[in-house]
Amino acid sequence: MKNRRVKKEYSTKDVIDSIDSLAVMTKKGFDKMVTKDEFEDYKDEIGMTLYNIDSKLRTVDERLDAIEKTMGPLVRISGIMQNEIRDLNSRVAKLEHKIGVK
Repeated sequence: MKNRRVKKEYSTKDVIDSIDSLAVMTKKGFDKMVTKDEFEDYKDEIGMTLYNIDSKLRTVDERLDAIEKTMGPLVRISGIMQNEIRDLNSRVAKLEHKIGVK
């Protein structure tokens, strides 16, 4: 069997109701739009917000760079100190063993 499309008949009232409904939806859409002046104000506000965010990010980036520069030597020193502590612990353990301290 073939699919048959049943052609629905629309009355003039149905068409008028659809057009009216479309007109109402269109008007509501336009009512929600901002004016050109409102958009310019919004654009200026967004520009200032982006400028402030960029400024803060630059500050954060500078601070992170300073932290990285400080941490580099500290990490190396920490590794050296850990090796030194292990060596000292080993030497103390050997001395304790020699003198009989547990």
